[in-house]
Amino acid sequence: MRKNKKYKIVIIVFSLILLVLSVINVFISYLNTKQAVEMSMGNHSLEMANAIASSVDTETYKEFIMNQKQGESYEEIRQYLNDAKNKTGALQVYTLFMDSKMIVDSSGEVVTNERVASGEYVKKAFEGLPYFTEVFHDGEAGPYLSAGAPILDVNHEVIGIIGIDCSTETLDKVEEEMVQQNITSLSINGLLVFVIIVVVSSIINKYNRELKEQVDDTEQIYQTEVQSLIDSVRFIRHDFINHMQVVHGLIQLEKTPEALDYIVSLNGEICGGPAPNIQVENNALMVLLQTKWIKAHNNEIEVNFHIDDHTYARILSKDLIKLLSNLIDNAIDATVELDSKDRMLSVTTKASEKGYMFIVRNSGNTLSNDMLDKIFQKGFSTKKSKGVERGQGLAIVSAIVSRYKGTITVTSEGNVTTFFVHLFVK
Repeated sequence: MRKNKKYKIVIIVFSLILLVLSVINVFISYLNTKQAVEMSMGNHSLEMANAIASSVDTETYKEFIMNQKQGESYEEIRQYLNDAKNKTGALQVYTLFMDSKMIVDSSGEVVTNERVASGEYVKKAFEGLPYFTEVFHDGEAGPYLSAGAPILDVNHEVIGIIGIDCSTETLDKVEEEMVQQNITSLSINGLLVFVIIVVVSSIINKYNRELKEQVDDTEQIYQTEVQSLIDSVRFIRHDFINHMQVVHGLIQLEKTPEALDYIVSLNGEICGGPAPNIQVENNALMVLLQTKWIKAHNNEIEVNFHIDDHTYARILSKDLIKLLSNLIDNAIDATVELDSKDRMLSVTTKASEKGYMFIVRNSGNTLSNDMLDKIFQKGFSTKKSKGVERGQGLAIVSAIVSRYKGTITVTSEGNVTTFFVHLFVK
């Protein structure tokens, strides 16, 4: 019962991580789509502003600038702006004089638009470059964006600017549609998470039933391995929450590009680093190696696995797990006594017609010949007990090797200790 509960905790944690990543993916998709729509509307408004500016009668416009009062040139420009407004469906079409914040719109009124005229946008137009702004929100006119293009005379000199304000109500409609689509996407992702939970639960239950038939006397080993995995998941989850707080803060500060860059930088890191791609037909061995890799990774140990893809069915699965589990745990305990930069663990398994060979190599303090002679004795340990019963693991390994009439040898030199185990099974 306790074992099943631990498995359920693992499934729930991973499912929550998957769900959070799905929400982040939907959010990023929403921002990208919104930005693309705004860019498209801005470019469309820019094209209209360019078309209007390029069709202005520059001689009439110069005369209009010199007088800046009602008259024939004034009326022609006003009518031209008004016609452009009607044809484009813009909220407003106006002209801005050089070196002035005075704006004449399509109704002929002279107004001052501080938001546009004093901004960086118009400076670009005065330099001969078109522009479009971000979306503004006006209580009366509603959301809109502005675009502008320079009016050039025959000498290609800027004599004024044509500005155009376009409604972005279409953007709001697109956002509503996106929200509906994202709700559907989240629902599908939620269903996917549920299906994964059911499938993984079924696989684990089936695996537990098969495993229970052959590992009744090794339950404590598996409980230890699962607890190690759960502790690692808790660490990953805690680290993941910290990352999400940073992303949330950047979004609140409206620093969307920085938030996106930060999320991209997390790729490959969220799950605690690249796990080894272990391909082995023995499921129990695959689970063992995965959990031992996590344990070693969390202890900053460089790990290398060289595993033959085989069933290892010529020995009992419980004996295989006991043997490798104790050898690897012994190696991890030895190497953590060194500085992190010197920590190394290598596990090699080879299967042939003559039997199996297991090689476990680790960095650590060199063992003396006297220690090597006693290392397989029950109760003997090179480490201080600290209240914990030690010296059992390698004694268990020795007993298993004897049961299969195999051999085990140990070498220790240059701060590297290597265990060679041969099981002659056919």
